[in-house]
Amino acid sequence: MARRTRLDGVALKAAASQLHEASELVEKKVRPVLDHSPIKDFAYSIKSRTKSTARILRKVEENRKGCTQDDENWGYGPKNVTDGCGVRVVTLFQHDVLAVVKILLEMIKRDSSLALFPFKEDGLHEIKIFTNRPEGDPYAIPNQVRKLVETFGFADRIRPPESKESGYSSVHLIVDVEIELERAYGPSRSTAVPMEIQVRDIFEEGWGEIDHALRYKPDGQRLSDEHQEIKRWLSNLNALKTHCDGCSQQAWIIKERGIPGPDMASLVETTRSTETTQEAIAWLLDVLPSKFHDLVRRIYELRARAQRIMDRYIARDMFDQTLRLLDQLAEEAANHLDVLTIIERPVRYQIEMERAFCFLVGSKEDLQEAVKIYDNMHEQYPQDVVPYYRHGMTMRKLKDIDASIKLFKKGLELLDKDRTIGEDHWVKAALPRNFGFSYWKLAKKLSDDPRQSRQRFAHLRKAHHYTEIAYKAKTTDDLERLQTVNNLIYFTWKYLSLRPQGYKTINKTRLEALLAELEPMANIETSEDFESLETLCVAHKLLGNKDKAIAAANRVMIVLHSFALRRSGMSRLEPTEVAPYLYEEELPAFHSALNEILRNQGILGVEDQRATLDRRS
Repeated sequence: MARRTRLDGVALKAAASQLHEASELVEKKVRPVLDHSPIKDFAYSIKSRTKSTARILRKVEENRKGCTQDDENWGYGPKNVTDGCGVRVVTLFQHDVLAVVKILLEMIKRDSSLALFPFKEDGLHEIKIFTNRPEGDPYAIPNQVRKLVETFGFADRIRPPESKESGYSSVHLIVDVEIELERAYGPSRSTAVPMEIQVRDIFEEGWGEIDHALRYKPDGQRLSDEHQEIKRWLSNLNALKTHCDGCSQQAWIIKERGIPGPDMASLVETTRSTETTQEAIAWLLDVLPSKFHDLVRRIYELRARAQRIMDRYIARDMFDQTLRLLDQLAEEAANHLDVLTIIERPVRYQIEMERAFCFLVGSKEDLQEAVKIYDNMHEQYPQDVVPYYRHGMTMRKLKDIDASIKLFKKGLELLDKDRTIGEDHWVKAALPRNFGFSYWKLAKKLSDDPRQSRQRFAHLRKAHHYTEIAYKAKTTDDLERLQTVNNLIYFTWKYLSLRPQGYKTINKTRLEALLAELEPMANIETSEDFESLETLCVAHKLLGNKDKAIAAANRVMIVLHSFALRRSGMSRLEPTEVAPYLYEEELPAFHSALNEILRNQGILGVEDQRATLDRRS
C-alpha cells in the first residue's frame, strides 16, 4: 500500500538529525561490547561508523528519486534508514563468517552462555546474504548461514540470497538496539534504533574497498557497469573478483587441513592451556580421522570463549561444556587415543591435559581432580615441564604455596631437558614468573614484625629474582610479556616502598626503565589491564610522578566502572555504586585508585596505608 504522507523541509532535516544522534549512541553502546566479545577470536578487524545527517538525507533522496505518490518509496524517510550506525566485522577465513554470525545471533537471543547483550532481545529485523557463488558450490556459505539462522528460530527473517552486479559477497544483519534518548523536558525515554552489521572475509573486504573506490565519485554518485569509465576496466575488475574468490577458498582449504595459523590470543586470556589453540587443533587434526575434526574444533572454540568470558560463573559453565565434549571425543575416538601427535605424545595425553585445564576454574573438588591428572602425568612423563607448571598453579589455587614452589622448582630444573619445549615457548617465561609469584605469596603472609622481616625480604628478593628470569626469556606471547613486566615492577615497587635503599638491581633507575616499557602495553580494557594500570599508579607515586599516578588511577576507575556496568545490567552507575559489582580481587585496586583520586582532590587528608593488591598471576 502506497504511503500518503511524508516528511519534507525542516521536519525531514530534524528527523535526519535525530537519527544521526541516536545512531551515535548506538555505536557507543555496541562497539565496546563487540570489541570484548568472543567475536574477536575470529575477527581480523572490527570497524564502525555513524551516518552524518547529510548522508541520511542523501539516502532518503536516492530512495525517493523518480517516485510518484503511488510508489512505495514516495514516503521514504529517516525512519526507514536501517544503517544509521554500521559495523563491519572482517574475518581471515570465509567460514569464520559463520562463527561470527552465530555469536551475534546468541547475543540477539540472549543466549545464557554470553554475558553481554547489546541488542534488543529477539530484535533481528532481517538477514541479507549477498553472494556470487553458484548454487551447490561446496565452499559457498549461504545454505549454512540459512541453517544456522533457522536453528535460532529466525527463519522468517532471512531474505533470499541476492547477487549484485559487482559480485559483492557478504552477510548483513539488521538488528534493533535499545538506547536512552535525553529530552529537553521530562525524563529520558527508551527507544529501539536499527543498525546494520556486515560480516565478510578479508578477501571480500579488499575487493569491496577497491570496487567502492573505482565506482563512487567524490559527490557520492555510483557508476554502473554501463558507464563508459567502468567499461574500460570492467573485465579486469571481474578477473580480480574471481582471483579474490579463489584466494578465499584456498585459504579456507589450507586452514581446514589443519595447518596452524597465527595464534590469535589476546590480552583477555588469563590462563594458559598446554599450547596455543591453533597448535593444539593442528596436532589433533593431523592424526585423528576427519569425522572427528568438527568435534575437535568445537572443543577448542568453546574453550577459547570460556577463557575470554569475564563472568566467572558463565565461564565455569562453558568449561563444564568443554569437559563433556572432551569426554565425548575420548569415547568416540577410543581406538585412536594411543596414536602419537607431532610432539611424540599420544592423543590421550592432549585430552587429559585439556580436561585438567578445564578443572582449574572450578571448586576445590575440581582442583583435586586436576591434581590426580597431573600426578598421573608425572608418573608417565617425568621429563615433561608443562604438567609440573600446571600442577604448581593448581596447588597455589588450593592455597598450598609450599607445594606449588616445589613443583615450579622441579619444572624449572627440567626446562632445558624437555624436548617438546622450544626456545620461544611460553612456559619458559610463565614458569619462572609464577615461581616468583608464589614467593610473593609467602612474603605476604609475613608481618612487619622485626622477627619476620628478614624472611619477608628474602622471599621478596626471590620473587624478584625469578621474575627477572622470566623477563629475560625469549617469549613472543604479548600477554606473558605484559604480566612479567607488570609483576617485576610491582615487586620492585613493594621492595623499595619498604626499603628505599633497594638491593642490587632493585632500584629506582631500574623501576623507571620498566615503567617506560609497561606504559604502552597497558592500553586495553581487560582484567590484566586494570592490574597493570594500578601498578603504574603506585610506581609513579613512589617516583614522585604525581600527574602520571593520577592518570593511571583514573584509567583504573574507568575500566572497573565498565566491568561493574556490564555485570549490573544498568545503564549508569555512580562511583559509590560500583563496589558491589566487583569481584573480591578487584576491590583493592578500586579502593586504591579511588583513594588516590580523592586524595588528589583534597578530600582525603590521611595517607591510606592499606596494602594495594594481591596480584593475580
